[in-house]
Amino acid sequence: MESDALYNILEHEVIPLYYTRGADNLPQAWIAKMKASMRRLCPVFNTNRMVAEYTQRFYLPACQRYRKLIEDRARRARNLVEWRHRMWQNWKQVQVLEVDSPQTENVSVGSQIPVKTRIQLGEILPAEVNVQLYRGQLDANRVIQEGTVVNMQLAGSLEKGIYAFQGEIPCEQSGLCGFTVRVVPFHPDAIIPYELPLITWEK
Repeated sequence: MESDALYNILEHEVIPLYYTRGADNLPQAWIAKMKASMRRLCPVFNTNRMVAEYTQRFYLPACQRYRKLIEDRARRARNLVEWRHRMWQNWKQVQVLEVDSPQTENVSVGSQIPVKTRIQLGEILPAEVNVQLYRGQLDANRVIQEGTVVNMQLAGSLEKGIYAFQGEIPCEQSGLCGFTVRVVPFHPDAIIPYELPLITWEK
């Protein structure tokens, strides 16, 4: 509907103005419409604002990150590359072994649901991952819609390569809600998931 409306305006209003010209061969009405559009839109939608926003949100942080990574003969950059290589090599060992939570039916808004999980990391250290509770409202097919993340905390080492994590899900709204557990890589100098798109979900 929006596409049809846009093309209708272009075909019956804008384009005819462009081809309606006076003795000076200029489309005066079209020029007036373009100037009115520029007066209205340019203060909000223009390349000056865009570049300024990109600079503040992306270019300056990227420059600061680059300077941090190359300090001390690029020590942090080398460590980051080594970490990424180890993650790629060992990520297949990562598994969510068990998820334990009390009864979650008829939970009151404002309460907390405690969750415990056992995670197999193999050669990967607990500090090199984030174990997360991914939670949100469920649709008719019981699929989480627009989920949010709660990081779980390390609760202890159980045996070689297997660790316990725990966390709490805040019940902030009514309705049918659900959660699952996932594991993603973590490194203070890495931009996840863009630099390392690895993830393991609860099965």
